[in-house]
Amino acid sequence: MIIRLALAVLIGGIAGCAQLMYPQNAAEYRARVTAPYIEKLEVKRPFRTVSDVLKKKSAECLDVSVDRRWREPQGQYSIPRQQTVRYRPAMQATAAKAELQVQVDDGTRGGMQNVPEGGMYILVVDVYPAGSDRTRVEIYGGGEYFYKAVAQGVKNWVTGSSTACPALP
Repeated sequence: MIIRLALAVLIGGIAGCAQLMYPQNAAEYRARVTAPYIEKLEVKRPFRTVSDVLKKKSAECLDVSVDRRWREPQGQYSIPRQQTVRYRPAMQATAAKAELQVQVDDGTRGGMQNVPEGGMYILVVDVYPAGSDRTRVEIYGGGEYFYKAVAQGVKNWVTGSSTACPALP
């Protein structure tokens, strides 16, 4: 009885730890994004136009490095810290689907988390033709405080409401 209970706790703990691991690819990321951070819309623009603008603007606006600076409390003092964060967009497109993946690499490695090659996934965008002049867009992620601007920027690009680059945190 005690052995079964211990085994059940161990298995439950391992399953719980698996949920804490960073998604290792876009499919895992998509599967873990919760409903409040998924947006599905249809835009009155041709698929090719939406795909081309995503490719152009992601390369222009999201293929960048950003320096973050902050002060870290250390008792009664604080120490200035700096970190360079690399944003990495990857765009793939066929006649039937386009996919934009955005990863962030802050140089963190090791520990219990296995950071995927290229960094943590922060956004995945799937784009499908929905007729001759319409496109279906699915945006996964971006709900976290830091990356909400990235998701909004992408939404602006696909709808055609703005071509401005988002302010990256």
